Amino acid sequence: HAVRGWEAYDPDVISSGGGVFERSALTIPLSPKVRALLGVTAETLPPEDVVRAILALPVDLLWNGGIGTYVRATHETNADAQDPENDTVRIPAASVRARVVGEGGNLGFTQAARVEAALAGCRLNTDFVDNSGGVDTSDHEVNIKILLQPRVARGALTMDARNALVRSLGDEVTAAVLADNDANGRLLSLDVLRSRRDPVAFGRAMDWVCEQGRQTRSALTLPSDEELQRRSTREMGLVRPELATLQAQVRLHVGALLRAEDLSRVPGLATLVRDYFPAPLRDAYADDIARHPLAREIGATMLLSRVVTDAGSAWFPLMLEGTGRSAGVLAGAWLDAVDLTGAAAFRPVGGNDAWSEGALRAWIRVSEALTELVARWWTPIADVAGPDATPEMDARRFAAALDAVVRTRAASDAAAARAHAAHLVALGIPAGRAEAVTNLGDAVLAHEVDAIARAGDGDLERASVRLQAVGQATGLLRVLRSSAEVQAVGRWDPVAMGIQRVRILALLRDLTLAADVHDGATSAGVDALARTLAEGQLGRVARIHERVVGAVPDVASLLVAEQQIRSVTGRPC
Repeated sequence: HAVRGWEAYDPDVISSGGGVFERSALTIPLSPKVRALLGVTAETLPPEDVVRAILALPVDLLWNGGIGTYVRATHETNADAQDPENDTVRIPAASVRARVVGEGGNLGFTQAARVEAALAGCRLNTDFVDNSGGVDTSDHEVNIKILLQPRVARGALTMDARNALVRSLGDEVTAAVLADNDANGRLLSLDVLRSRRDPVAFGRAMDWVCEQGRQTRSALTLPSDEELQRRSTREMGLVRPELATLQAQVRLHVGALLRAEDLSRVPGLATLVRDYFPAPLRDAYADDIARHPLAREIGATMLLSRVVTDAGSAWFPLMLEGTGRSAGVLAGAWLDAVDLTGAAAFRPVGGNDAWSEGALRAWIRVSEALTELVARWWTPIADVAGPDATPEMDARRFAAALDAVVRTRAASDAAAARAHAAHLVALGIPAGRAEAVTNLGDAVLAHEVDAIARAGDGDLERASVRLQAVGQATGLLRVLRSSAEVQAVGRWDPVAMGIQRVRILALLRDLTLAADVHDGATSAGVDALARTLAEGQLGRVARIHERVVGAVPDVASLLVAEQQIRSVTGRPC
């Protein structure tokens, strides 16, 4: 089709009082409705003044398309925008009054302007997030054509038939691309909440990507630790444009690590590759998919995307440093944890409900439980058989162990669980789902109960009573739960706290296995057994915690307390 200019725009579809005008005109006539909209009294204005007024309108959505940088940060100059053609129309971010900005073009805002606008309350991402659909669609198209090429080459598929098949897959590819965009946007919303709760953890993740890429936070327009501390006083963490940069950098560097590994042992990797392609190709072209020249790269990308969108941008940096395991091992462990716990049922996908605060906070609780499981399996102190170890439990055994934990809770823990579930219900989560999400928060205890049962008579309920009674008598369960809520201070605190929590779990299992508890004693329940155990040596453990750790644990006090407890109980490190 011939390219036509704006003069070909149908004036009948333009709102009353509006029009289409050339930016090269000397002046633009303004109708009364336009003057009222722009808040001006002049009947004509130069085009530059009109553009600036439009950019600063108090609207719900400002949609930027095409090419050109129209907003700079207040502290930046026009030269910083590196777009001299638009110097006369550009406005500072402080003048933006739109509630939401969508960047359909390239670099409509400078990154510093995005951050400034976001900190002022505007909702916006970045151009590479808002524009990712085009790149994603192109990737799908190219990979489908690569998949079909061998059959075309040997004459099993004509070019016309190939083209017809590719065209027929348009709706499925579109749905996949939209799902990817939806997941990426939801990741940013989740990470806004996560970084608000624990900004230092995201500071450590930013340091990691800077070290990997040999860059600085300033060069990536990411906040300093001092800035994060200032924001924390306002209950703020990273904003969406910053998180968009962070997740992109994490994907870049972790993706390189994954592609350098042998991922053949990752559970479900072949399924991830298969599911990348539209359903009509999965069975008919199963062998071709397995032999796809880019199957390895597709698998690594899908694996990375699944874990990052589930676990958050900071997950890989913190887990890589906290466990010393490879990216592939950790990613596989995440998939194992999701399968073991049935957590996929709680993943916030589809519809507006998935974006509600309740749905997001519920998933954060689930993802934290999965993270603790992965850490328990793969932190060096964990009792695993080696680099290829996998959890011994299956989903049915896990469900039974978790049920035992829930049924035998101490009165105080049961009350806390009810309160948490009620909080989720108040945020719009159905009661049954809220209860299930709350219970899944004890996934790591279910894992420990199973291990203790296997070491004894196999009875999960008795193992659960033993574990929780010892945890109550020693105060270790209280410390575990309170340490999960502590906001880190130092740059290594998030990693160190994760390691220390695994050490506490290992200590709790050791003390439970060593505790002199007759099978009949468990019939009285957790609270009664805890009172009995507290009268003996385990009471000394609780007093150590009270003296050394206090109400608000930190890494140093936990380390000192653990060492003293192991000394008095004779449990080696």
